[in-house]
Amino acid sequence: MPKKKIVVTGANGQVGQSLAQLRDAYDYNFYFLDSKALDVGDAEKCITVLQKIKPDYVINAAAYTAVDRAEEEVEAAMKVNHDALTYITDALTYIGGRLVHYSTDYVYGGQASQPISENAPTRPQSAYGRSKLYGDQAAISSAIPTLILRTAWVYSPYGHNFLKTMLRLAEERDSIRVVNDQRGTPTYAPDLARASMDIIRQVDHGEVELPIFNGIYHCTNGGDCTWYDFAKEIYKQAGIDMQVEPVDSSAYPTLATRPRYSVLDNSRLAWAFGITLPPWQDSVAKCLQVLNP
Repeated sequence: MPKKKIVVTGANGQVGQSLAQLRDAYDYNFYFLDSKALDVGDAEKCITVLQKIKPDYVINAAAYTAVDRAEEEVEAAMKVNHDALTYITDALTYIGGRLVHYSTDYVYGGQASQPISENAPTRPQSAYGRSKLYGDQAAISSAIPTLILRTAWVYSPYGHNFLKTMLRLAEERDSIRVVNDQRGTPTYAPDLARASMDIIRQVDHGEVELPIFNGIYHCTNGGDCTWYDFAKEIYKQAGIDMQVEPVDSSAYPTLATRPRYSVLDNSRLAWAFGITLPPWQDSVAKCLQVLNP
């Protein structure tokens, strides 16, 4: 029996590259497509490429993630974060494939005080958050079986992210100021990628029913912290002597409003698929080991 096919969009992003590292661990034929190979914001290209490959799954790791720039480039953010979902699901309608899509804590208002469930009201406070929410709604309302994984504070050994920025700053200065009034959970992209593939494997092996796959789940590492806590832990584990000063968000004005509280409740993911990501501190150690073997 031929292997099932998985298309990964946004192949050069953090999650896309993390999925590429798993290609030999799962019995699928993978097609990793960057924005040049597949511009998800191009309806004709989506239909043409996906109908040619005929994937059993599309893992949509493509996203417009420039949170502040989205306030001024609303149309560009909507094109990638919303319109693309209608194009992908339209293409999959003809093929009979399934979709895995990544969403964000930004769809919530950031005003909660305890871990947020999937049923919590969505009140995005930024153009980026709205574009991601509209994309979620387009995907989940389509006829395509769709798994949406909402995550937060993604970092990895790849691309640009907070952990790598902290390491770079340690080479340039002796002290930094880091925001201490935003709370969430650092999420290691390779952990997120493995969870995604484990869910697909469970569905294909008949371990869970397709209706369970079809829905919204939170998927972050365990625990929570502020950005200040995150920075302190990075330097502690890396053995770097850096003075870190906690400051309020007002010290760093931004175009887009950041969620003050975006700790996500992952219990539904554990209930449905038996998947629990490691504590965030453990995955910081894994990332540092990859960067500094």
